Amino acid sequence: MTMTPAELQKLNALKLLNKMKQGGAP
Repeated sequence: MTMTPAELQKLNALKLLNKMKQGGAP
């Protein structure tokens, strides 16, 4: 499964968003 850099960036952004949603903001 190969991904373009753009796709990888999207994935990382989503992961970050989910992390912030879960534990970031009170």
